[in-house]
Amino acid sequence: MENKIKIGVIGLGNMGTAILRGLVKKLNRANLFGYDKDREKNKIIKKNLKINICESVGDLVKKSKVTFLCVKPQDLKEVLKELEKTLSSIKEKKIFISIAAGIPLKFLEKYLKNNPVIRVMPNLGAKVFESLNAYSCGKFTKEDDEKIGVRLLNSFGVSIKVKESFLDKITALSGSGLAYFFYFFEALKESAKKLGFSESDSKFLVYQTMKASLKLLESENLDAQSLRKKVTSKKGTTERAIKIFKENKFKEIVYKAVKQAQKRAKELSKEVLNA
Repeated sequence: MENKIKIGVIGLGNMGTAILRGLVKKLNRANLFGYDKDREKNKIIKKNLKINICESVGDLVKKSKVTFLCVKPQDLKEVLKELEKTLSSIKEKKIFISIAAGIPLKFLEKYLKNNPVIRVMPNLGAKVFESLNAYSCGKFTKEDDEKIGVRLLNSFGVSIKVKESFLDKITALSGSGLAYFFYFFEALKESAKKLGFSESDSKFLVYQTMKASLKLLESENLDAQSLRKKVTSKKGTTERAIKIFKENKFKEIVYKAVKQAQKRAKELSKEVLNA
Protein backbone atom coordinates (compact mmCIF):
# COMPACT_ATOMS: atom_id res chain seq x y z
CA MET A 1 0.00 0.00 0.00
CA GLU A 2 2.79 2.46 0.94
CA ASN A 3 4.34 1.95 -2.48
CA LYS A 4 1.44 3.96 -3.97
CA ILE A 5 1.50 6.68 -1.31
CA LYS A 6 3.49 9.80 -2.06
CA ILE A 7 6.04 10.53 0.67
CA GLY A 8 7.98 13.74 1.21
CA VAL A 9 11.00 14.56 3.37
CA ILE A 10 11.73 18.15 4.42
CA GLY A 11 15.35 18.54 5.58
CA LEU A 12 18.04 16.49 3.86
CA GLY A 13 20.73 16.36 6.55
CA ASN A 14 22.07 13.14 8.09
CA MET A 15 18.73 11.90 9.42
CA GLY A 16 16.61 13.09 6.51
CA THR A 17 18.94 11.39 4.03
CA ALA A 18 19.07 8.19 6.10
CA ILE A 19 15.27 8.08 6.23
CA LEU A 20 15.07 8.62 2.48
CA ARG A 21 17.48 5.73 1.88
CA GLY A 22 15.19 3.47 3.89
CA LEU A 23 12.16 4.67 1.95
CA VAL A 24 13.95 4.15 -1.37
CA LYS A 25 14.59 0.56 -0.34
CA LYS A 26 10.88 0.05 0.34
CA LEU A 27 9.05 2.34 -2.08
CA ASN A 28 8.89 3.41 -5.69
CA ARG A 29 11.29 6.33 -6.27
CA ALA A 30 8.63 8.07 -8.40
CA ASN A 31 6.54 8.55 -5.26
CA LEU A 32 9.32 10.08 -3.14
CA PHE A 33 9.93 13.82 -2.77
CA GLY A 34 12.65 15.77 -1.01
CA TYR A 35 13.32 19.39 -0.14
CA ASP A 36 16.08 21.29 1.66
CA LYS A 37 16.70 25.04 1.77
CA ASP A 38 20.32 24.19 0.91
CA ARG A 39 20.18 23.86 -2.89
CA GLU A 40 23.45 21.93 -2.98
CA LYS A 41 21.97 19.18 -0.79
CA ASN A 42 19.01 18.95 -3.16
CA LYS A 43 21.35 18.38 -6.10
CA ILE A 44 23.32 15.69 -4.24
CA ILE A 45 20.19 13.81 -3.16
CA LYS A 46 18.66 13.98 -6.63
CA LYS A 47 21.86 12.61 -8.15
CA ASN A 48 22.47 9.86 -5.55
CA LEU A 49 18.95 8.69 -4.73
CA LYS A 50 17.19 9.69 -7.96
CA ILE A 51 14.07 11.00 -6.24
CA ASN A 52 11.95 14.06 -7.02
CA ILE A 53 13.23 17.36 -5.61
CA CYS A 54 10.65 20.07 -4.86
CA GLU A 55 11.04 23.81 -5.18
CA SER A 56 9.54 24.66 -1.78
CA VAL A 57 8.03 23.30 1.43
CA GLY A 58 4.56 24.07 0.11
CA ASP A 59 5.22 22.32 -3.20
CA LEU A 60 6.38 19.18 -1.39
CA VAL A 61 3.39 19.02 0.97
CA LYS A 62 0.90 19.49 -1.86
CA LYS A 63 2.44 16.51 -3.68
CA SER A 64 2.84 14.23 -0.61
CA LYS A 65 0.36 12.26 1.46
CA VAL A 66 2.91 11.77 4.26
CA THR A 67 5.57 14.36 5.11
CA PHE A 68 8.61 13.75 7.31
CA LEU A 69 9.79 16.89 9.13
CA CYS A 70 13.55 16.36 9.48
CA VAL A 71 14.74 19.93 10.06
CA LYS A 72 16.63 21.01 13.17
CA PRO A 73 14.38 22.05 16.08
CA GLN A 74 15.55 25.67 15.87
CA ASP A 75 14.55 25.77 12.17
CA LEU A 76 11.19 24.04 12.60
CA LYS A 77 9.09 27.07 13.49
CA GLU A 78 9.87 28.73 10.17
CA VAL A 79 8.91 25.54 8.30
CA LEU A 80 5.70 25.15 10.30
CA LYS A 81 4.62 28.70 9.43
CA GLU A 82 5.07 27.88 5.74
CA LEU A 83 3.11 24.67 6.19
CA GLU A 84 0.30 26.51 7.95
CA LYS A 85 -0.14 28.79 4.92
CA THR A 86 -0.11 25.84 2.50
CA LEU A 87 -2.53 23.72 4.53
CA SER A 88 -5.09 26.52 4.67
CA SER A 89 -5.67 25.99 0.93
CA ILE A 90 -5.68 22.17 0.99
CA LYS A 91 -8.77 20.12 1.85
CA GLU A 92 -7.09 16.70 1.67
CA LYS A 93 -5.86 15.23 4.98
CA LYS A 94 -2.08 14.99 5.26
CA ILE A 95 0.03 12.94 7.68
CA PHE A 96 3.07 14.53 9.32
CA ILE A 97 5.94 12.70 11.02
CA SER A 98 8.27 14.97 13.01
CA ILE A 99 11.70 13.91 14.24
CA ALA A 100 12.51 17.32 15.78
CA ALA A 101 13.86 16.64 19.28
CA GLY A 102 11.98 18.32 22.11
CA ILE A 103 9.14 19.77 20.03
CA PRO A 104 5.81 18.57 21.53
CA LEU A 105 2.79 17.38 19.61
CA LYS A 106 0.69 20.26 20.95
CA PHE A 107 3.08 22.79 19.39
CA LEU A 108 3.14 20.93 16.06
CA GLU A 109 -0.66 20.68 15.96
CA LYS A 110 -0.96 24.43 16.52
CA TYR A 111 0.39 24.92 12.99
CA LEU A 112 -0.65 21.64 11.34
CA LYS A 113 -4.28 22.06 12.45
CA ASN A 114 -6.46 18.94 12.31
CA ASN A 115 -3.99 16.84 10.36
CA PRO A 116 -2.57 13.63 11.90
CA VAL A 117 0.83 14.14 13.54
CA ILE A 118 3.29 11.50 14.77
CA ARG A 119 6.27 12.62 16.83
CA VAL A 120 9.30 10.34 16.57
CA MET A 121 12.73 10.06 18.18
CA PRO A 122 14.87 7.96 15.82
CA ASN A 123 18.65 7.61 15.84
CA LEU A 124 21.46 7.52 13.30
CA GLY A 125 21.09 3.73 13.11
CA ALA A 126 18.69 4.66 10.28
CA LYS A 127 21.78 4.84 8.04
CA VAL A 128 22.08 1.05 8.32
CA PHE A 129 18.30 0.45 8.62
CA GLU A 130 18.62 -0.22 12.36
CA SER A 131 17.13 2.93 13.92
CA LEU A 132 15.18 2.63 17.15
CA ASN A 133 12.10 4.76 16.46
CA ALA A 134 10.19 5.69 19.61
CA TYR A 135 6.97 7.47 18.69
CA SER A 136 3.83 9.12 20.07
CA CYS A 137 0.66 10.05 18.22
CA GLY A 138 -1.21 13.35 18.21
CA LYS A 139 -4.90 13.71 19.04
CA PHE A 140 -5.95 13.80 15.37
CA THR A 141 -4.02 10.64 14.45
CA LYS A 142 -6.36 7.73 13.68
CA GLU A 143 -5.43 4.05 13.80
CA ASP A 144 -5.02 3.84 10.01
CA ASP A 145 -2.74 6.93 10.03
CA GLU A 146 -0.60 5.32 12.75
CA LYS A 147 -0.35 2.06 10.81
CA ILE A 148 0.90 3.89 7.73
CA GLY A 149 3.39 5.86 9.81
CA VAL A 150 4.76 2.78 11.60
CA ARG A 151 5.22 0.83 8.38
CA LEU A 152 7.20 3.73 6.96
CA LEU A 153 9.28 4.03 10.14
CA ASN A 154 10.03 0.32 9.95
CA SER A 155 11.59 0.81 6.52
CA PHE A 156 14.69 2.17 8.29
CA GLY A 157 14.50 0.47 11.71
CA VAL A 158 12.14 -0.83 14.37
CA SER A 159 9.44 1.09 16.25
CA ILE A 160 8.10 1.33 19.78
CA LYS A 161 5.11 3.39 20.90
CA VAL A 162 5.57 5.39 24.12
CA LYS A 163 3.84 8.15 26.04
CA GLU A 164 4.99 11.53 24.81
CA SER A 165 6.36 12.35 28.26
CA PHE A 166 8.96 9.60 27.72
CA LEU A 167 10.36 10.99 24.48
CA ASP A 168 12.92 13.28 26.16
CA LYS A 169 14.11 10.23 28.11
CA ILE A 170 14.31 8.24 24.87
CA THR A 171 16.31 11.10 23.35
CA ALA A 172 18.86 10.77 26.17
CA LEU A 173 18.99 6.97 25.87
CA SER A 174 18.72 5.81 22.27
CA GLY A 175 18.86 9.15 20.47
CA SER A 176 22.21 10.02 22.03
CA GLY A 177 23.06 6.46 23.03
CA LEU A 178 24.99 5.59 19.88
CA ALA A 179 27.52 8.25 20.81
CA TYR A 180 27.99 6.69 24.27
CA PHE A 181 28.97 3.38 22.68
CA PHE A 182 31.24 5.14 20.19
CA TYR A 183 32.88 6.99 23.09
CA PHE A 184 33.52 3.71 24.94
CA PHE A 185 34.92 2.33 21.68
CA GLU A 186 37.30 5.33 21.56
CA ALA A 187 38.38 4.73 25.17
CA LEU A 188 39.12 1.02 24.59
CA LYS A 189 40.95 1.77 21.35
CA GLU A 190 43.09 4.42 23.04
CA SER A 191 43.86 1.93 25.82
CA ALA A 192 45.00 -0.61 23.23
CA LYS A 193 47.31 1.97 21.64
CA LYS A 194 48.80 2.84 25.04
CA LEU A 195 49.52 -0.87 25.48
CA GLY A 196 51.59 -0.74 22.29
CA PHE A 197 49.20 -1.85 19.52
CA SER A 198 49.09 -0.02 16.20
CA GLU A 199 46.11 2.16 15.21
CA SER A 200 44.74 -0.46 12.81
CA ASP A 201 45.25 -3.37 15.22
CA SER A 202 43.68 -1.40 18.08
CA LYS A 203 40.63 -0.63 15.96
CA PHE A 204 40.29 -4.25 14.84
CA LEU A 205 40.66 -5.65 18.38
CA VAL A 206 38.01 -3.36 19.87
CA TYR A 207 35.62 -3.60 16.91
CA GLN A 208 35.64 -7.40 16.92
CA THR A 209 35.20 -7.47 20.71
CA MET A 210 32.17 -5.16 20.57
CA LYS A 211 30.72 -7.07 17.63
CA ALA A 212 31.02 -10.36 19.52
CA SER A 213 29.44 -8.79 22.63
CA LEU A 214 26.38 -7.67 20.67
CA LYS A 215 26.01 -11.05 18.96
CA LEU A 216 26.11 -12.80 22.32
CA LEU A 217 23.43 -10.47 23.67
CA GLU A 218 21.29 -11.22 20.62
CA SER A 219 21.77 -14.98 20.56
CA GLU A 220 22.12 -16.09 24.19
CA ASN A 221 19.05 -16.39 26.38
CA LEU A 222 20.81 -14.36 29.08
CA ASP A 223 20.85 -10.71 30.13
CA ALA A 224 23.97 -8.52 30.10
CA GLN A 225 24.71 -9.05 33.80
CA SER A 226 24.60 -12.84 33.45
CA LEU A 227 26.86 -12.74 30.40
CA ARG A 228 29.30 -10.47 32.22
CA LYS A 229 29.48 -12.94 35.10
CA LYS A 230 30.18 -15.78 32.64
CA VAL A 231 33.22 -13.84 31.36
CA THR A 232 34.36 -12.86 34.88
CA SER A 233 36.37 -15.65 36.51
CA LYS A 234 36.92 -15.42 40.26
CA LYS A 235 40.23 -13.63 41.01
CA GLY A 236 40.87 -13.35 37.26
CA THR A 237 41.75 -10.48 34.92
CA THR A 238 38.18 -9.40 34.16
CA GLU A 239 37.27 -9.27 37.85
CA ARG A 240 40.23 -6.93 38.45
CA ALA A 241 39.09 -4.62 35.64
CA ILE A 242 35.43 -4.61 36.77
CA LYS A 243 36.61 -3.73 40.28
CA ILE A 244 38.15 -0.52 38.91
CA PHE A 245 34.90 0.33 37.12
CA LYS A 246 32.96 -0.18 40.35
CA GLU A 247 35.43 1.77 42.50
CA ASN A 248 35.08 4.72 40.11
CA LYS A 249 31.29 4.37 40.09
CA PHE A 250 31.02 3.73 36.37
CA LYS A 251 27.26 3.05 36.46
CA GLU A 252 26.65 6.27 38.37
CA ILE A 253 28.67 8.20 35.79
CA VAL A 254 26.56 6.71 32.99
CA TYR A 255 23.31 7.58 34.79
CA LYS A 256 24.47 11.15 35.46
CA ALA A 257 25.38 11.52 31.79
CA VAL A 258 21.98 10.26 30.64
CA LYS A 259 20.19 12.57 33.08
CA GLN A 260 22.17 15.54 31.77
CA ALA A 261 21.25 14.60 28.21
CA GLN A 262 17.59 14.43 29.26
CA LYS A 263 17.89 17.83 30.96
CA ARG A 264 19.43 19.34 27.84
CA ALA A 265 16.60 17.93 25.69
CA LYS A 266 14.12 19.81 27.88
CA GLU A 267 16.20 22.98 27.71
CA LEU A 268 16.38 22.82 23.93
CA SER A 269 12.63 22.41 23.80
CA LYS A 270 12.10 25.55 25.91
CA GLU A 271 14.61 27.53 23.84
CA VAL A 272 12.78 26.71 20.62
CA LEU A 273 9.26 27.14 21.99
CA ASN A 274 10.09 30.49 23.61
CA ALA A 275 11.96 31.88 20.61
